[in-house]
Amino acid sequence: MKKCSYSGRDNADEAVNCCECGTEFERPGDTAIAVAANQTESLLSGHLSATAGALKCIASLEVYLALALVKRLNNEGIPAEVQAVSQEGGLDYRDIIVGACNYDRACDVAEAWEADRLAEAGRSSG
Repeated sequence: MKKCSYSGRDNADEAVNCCECGTEFERPGDTAIAVAANQTESLLSGHLSATAGALKCIASLEVYLALALVKRLNNEGIPAEVQAVSQEGGLDYRDIIVGACNYDRACDVAEAWEADRLAEAGRSSG
């Protein structure tokens, strides 16, 4: 039995969410994703601090998606930073921050990344 960290309710071992409150249980691999996120965030910490001008948020995404988008932005030569965001409901989101001078280009890259991601999901489900 799994015990929900929020409600304290016992749930079946195979449960994905608490049957009482809906809190999502940690999945295998979540720990690895969290470790990778922390490592990436510490690598990116201060990455934009030397950038002159204002910073802008281009997206708020779940950790694994945020890391993928930052990698794509960096591959396109756009410095980006990931910042933790607290969300209600226990979801773990990250803001992707870029310099204002790169904002329009970063938005274009993010839109192309999302289109690629959705197309890949369509191919794998179809």
